[in-house]
Amino acid sequence: MARQSLSRRAEPVRSYPPPSKGRSIDEHNIDVLFALARDLEAAKRFEEALQALQEILRFDAANLTALIRKRELYIRLEQWLEAMEIQHRILKSRLPEQDQVTEAGVLVGLTYEVGRQLLERGHPEKARRYFRSAMKRDKAFLPAYIGLSEILIHEGKTKNAAEILEKVYGRTGNIILLHRLEELYLEMGEPSEIIRVYQEAAQRHPQDPALKFYLGKLYYRLEMVDEAFDVLSTLEAPQDQTSDFHKIMANLYLRKHHMEEAVDELKKALGFRKRVVVPYVCTRCRQESSDWSGRCQACGLWNTYVALPWVDASGTDTHDHHNEGARAIPYQGIASPFETV
Repeated sequence: MARQSLSRRAEPVRSYPPPSKGRSIDEHNIDVLFALARDLEAAKRFEEALQALQEILRFDAANLTALIRKRELYIRLEQWLEAMEIQHRILKSRLPEQDQVTEAGVLVGLTYEVGRQLLERGHPEKARRYFRSAMKRDKAFLPAYIGLSEILIHEGKTKNAAEILEKVYGRTGNIILLHRLEELYLEMGEPSEIIRVYQEAAQRHPQDPALKFYLGKLYYRLEMVDEAFDVLSTLEAPQDQTSDFHKIMANLYLRKHHMEEAVDELKKALGFRKRVVVPYVCTRCRQESSDWSGRCQACGLWNTYVALPWVDASGTDTHDHHNEGARAIPYQGIASPFETV
């Protein structure tokens, strides 16, 4: 089974005016060093580019442009701890209020990335501290909660992991958490628990078509044909529904020996040019992904993916802007969106 990933891409470097200096600095030399750092980065000589930026900071320790460019290089090299340390220095600067908020968000993401990397390297206790730190800074930061649940699963505390994911879902309403809970409860051999979770969510939000879709899909996955049909047949068919939905409905009609309706659903499914199963979409740049990630691989922001069961699968191609320094990193233990058709 494919694995999901949790990661982030560097944003364009933000330039800030340098602070006033208490001592004379050769501005020409600093300009030369900035130009050298740019050329070295373009040549992918990243360690040398870092050295040039460090030389600037040796003259002017508070130079924001140098700090931010150094942070972005560390992110590109996936040296998350070093990037986080630089970010703390950036936040100590006198930034405009909006920039302060933005940079604080970057710190949350970098803190999470340090924890994720530590967990992948086999240091769950250290990872736990960083996940909790990210959660403390941003109580709605979903990747850290998922990371913490993976630690609990690794420790054999699956009930505790499920409790955390349910609690966070109750607070955020993020369907991605239901996806993870579904895999977790089925792995635990407790399908009744995930059915309960979906039913309670659907009762709280009876007009939400996404919850009905996923509840019906769960019933179908569990071979509960009548229950699946009762739920999915009540959904109106918007123009941008996925081929997955129509194929499920075709199979349900076949099992009920309704041949004309089954053929009609198959025709609708074949009308889609590409297949989309539980797609994830970045709320910032609209990048689509078949796998969930803690960091959008297109715009580089954290905690921006949402799950959309209804996407335009017959229209234009999805965006595919990837940064060479922002590869997806597998996160052991998190299942990919499930295939049911």
